[in-house]
Amino acid sequence: MAPKFPILSALVGGAPARVATVLALSLAAQSAGARDDAPEYTATDIHQAQTILEDMQKAVTLNYYPEDRIGKDFDARCAAAERTLESVHSNSEAFGVIADALASPDARIRFIPPLRSSRVDYSWQWQLIGDAAYVTQVDREGDARKQGLAVGDKIASIEGVTISRENYESIYYVFHRLAPRPGLRVLVESRGQEPRWLAIASTVRPQRKLTSSGSRTSFWAAWELSESDRRHRDEFLDLKQHLHRSGSVAIWRAIELEHDSSAVADGLKELKSANALILDLRGVHVRQHDPVLRLLDDLFVDKFTAGTVKRGIRSLTDLQMRIGSGSGAFQGTVLVLVDAETGAYAEVLARVIQQRQRGVIIGDFTLGRVLEETQFYQTRGTAFSFATASALIPTGAVVMADGVELDGKGVTPDLLLRPTAADLAGGRDVMLAKALAMLKQKVVPEDARKIVRLPSEDDDDNE
Repeated sequence: MAPKFPILSALVGGAPARVATVLALSLAAQSAGARDDAPEYTATDIHQAQTILEDMQKAVTLNYYPEDRIGKDFDARCAAAERTLESVHSNSEAFGVIADALASPDARIRFIPPLRSSRVDYSWQWQLIGDAAYVTQVDREGDARKQGLAVGDKIASIEGVTISRENYESIYYVFHRLAPRPGLRVLVESRGQEPRWLAIASTVRPQRKLTSSGSRTSFWAAWELSESDRRHRDEFLDLKQHLHRSGSVAIWRAIELEHDSSAVADGLKELKSANALILDLRGVHVRQHDPVLRLLDDLFVDKFTAGTVKRGIRSLTDLQMRIGSGSGAFQGTVLVLVDAETGAYAEVLARVIQQRQRGVIIGDFTLGRVLEETQFYQTRGTAFSFATASALIPTGAVVMADGVELDGKGVTPDLLLRPTAADLAGGRDVMLAKALAMLKQKVVPEDARKIVRLPSEDDDDNE
């Protein structure tokens, strides 16, 4: 019997029959505590789902690169999906059908459903380190702590799907973005103990209220923020929270790369009095090239072309990534920290520094998702774009100066260094401590972690 969602089965990997079962559970009707569907899935609901599919199909057809992979087969898959939508019974099932059709030419095309009426909080977080996934945070409140889950535990599988470097990003997408669940079954391996299955219930909360403001000529709206949300937002935007000093060494947790070029420029001003820079790109995923090129421009004196972003004939012209700002550039030593979640243009940044022998790359193999991506929103059905469906679509290929495309490959660090389960449990940042030691700064790993960790990351309750 063919899997119900074949493309998503391919995304997750593993034994097709087993994965199909996992995805069917994820995309079918949810339990009453987590589902946001109407008691009866009406003809109006079906029409709305078909409208989303039509809008997203058009966005893929007009913008996907390379164009030659979009054709009659894609149209046929979308037509079949439109017919399938006539018999679905929930939003979760409809979203699975839409995601499967859109991903048929390329698994990197990600459908992002509209904002749901409820929020699912799993109360724990995990990260890939090497080829395995480890728990990096457990909330003080929530079922994860009650079930005995702890920071440093290895997550061997989720819902029966074994986690690997090849599929972990897709697993995260399915269970966090596409089909959040009222709970997850996870196979946990704690140090010194036998593997055990935990059934961890999620906390399901109503979506926050929508607030609006405006004038005769403009209107905007936003979801009401909790106190925790405000702290995260303020810290995300506050350069002082990301840029630190240890003697003459500047340590920059470069979240500004996810903002804009002006935010990066503010950070660069703070580097002028430093003799060395530790650029922390761990967990940094940058979709826009401008902030990265702005930073690179200030790290090199000589001018050169780092690479090209090749785009389709129906999109913008190709982009030449030209770098070099002359004598005003920062000329101190540069060390770069990367991990398995360093992605997109952050990987380009690390690779340019490595290729030009401008600095040393320390850490794990990077994500290997290096392409230009653009998020396209549904054009019909609602007045608020942030509440609508959207799709993240590849719109260009990043080609380095040596002709190599990093997509699917990533960056291999000069110094391979990863935290162990014991390091995670003990709150030790061995990567940053090693980088500081290379610059003659003696900081123990426990204190190194405190340097770059944001205050809200210790306040781990998501109220």
